[in-house]
Amino acid sequence: MKQEERNRLKKEKILGAALREFGAKSFAEASVNTICGEDGISKGIIYHYYTDKDELYLACVRECFQAMTGYLAEHMPPLNGTAEEKLTVYFDVRLQFLEEHPNYQGIFYQVTMYTPQHLREKVKQIREPFDRYNLAVLQDVLKGSRLRRHITPADLAALYMLYVIYANSTEQMLSATIEGAAAREELCKHWITVLLYGVVEE
Repeated sequence: MKQEERNRLKKEKILGAALREFGAKSFAEASVNTICGEDGISKGIIYHYYTDKDELYLACVRECFQAMTGYLAEHMPPLNGTAEEKLTVYFDVRLQFLEEHPNYQGIFYQVTMYTPQHLREKVKQIREPFDRYNLAVLQDVLKGSRLRRHITPADLAALYMLYVIYANSTEQMLSATIEGAAAREELCKHWITVLLYGVVEE
């Protein structure tokens, strides 16, 4: 086996353990020592590939959001029907991803609700493609609808992001299980529906 392949496998092993640790705990509670306890991973190996806990956390965030954005782009069917029907399709695909990739569930919700203050700007940059994709879906959902007077697309985009943050923050006590993910996604869909029917003229 070539050195490059060995290095890749080691990094994947570390990242897998880190995803489980950061997915189950907050950034503050997660421990590099716990990650070291998994399958012969030493602290020296971790710090050979990752500078510190921050960099390892950001690698997990990047892995999660890249995987989720790619999955949505690949599996989303054409959206048809009412705005609510279109949203149902979108959130069904999101939930399908979370059910198929349980290691990403915790990371996704931890980032949404508990991003460490000192890493917020870097996390924002990492999740930017995901946020852009969400806004593109929202535009598709609204296709054929008229916004109320004085509501601009920029206003709607800003409101959408605020609603997503609020929707996720209202269910912080749910655990990151499949059942919890389903409840989270349903609640988020509910608040986005409230947003849409508050700004769209019939």
